[in-house]
Amino acid sequence: MVRLDRKAGLAAGTLASAAFRPELLDAAVTGRITDDQWRRHVAEDLAEVCGSLDGALDLVDGWTALGLADAFDAVVNTARIGMAKPDPRVFEAAAQAVGVTPQRCLFVDDTAGHVAAAQAAGLTGLHYRHVDELRLATARW
Repeated sequence: MVRLDRKAGLAAGTLASAAFRPELLDAAVTGRITDDQWRRHVAEDLAEVCGSLDGALDLVDGWTALGLADAFDAVVNTARIGMAKPDPRVFEAAAQAVGVTPQRCLFVDDTAGHVAAAQAAGLTGLHYRHVDELRLATARW
């Protein structure tokens, strides 16, 4: 996200602080608000620093333009399943989405507690701290 901050001429952390505000993020990941509503709230928070609501909406939509969804076999959106990490049902849903047992799944997260919960549910877990660790872990898969 820091790259997107820089690209938009914003201070580092601006996007993350708007997108991951705890009360907003919790509502999004548990499905109390839709992804579109979450994006709108984030854009509204960023409108002033982006110069307009339209500019902020363009920036928020730019996150999806990164093309990361195509890099995965499946994406489990916690807002759509109504539960959030570290609930073990999230990990079960992910394994079901790709049609394998949890033992065949690699779970990567920057929150150690989420990784521990995934491991307790039978997944291989990687506490993400650096891209080199991720490269090494995915090379084994």
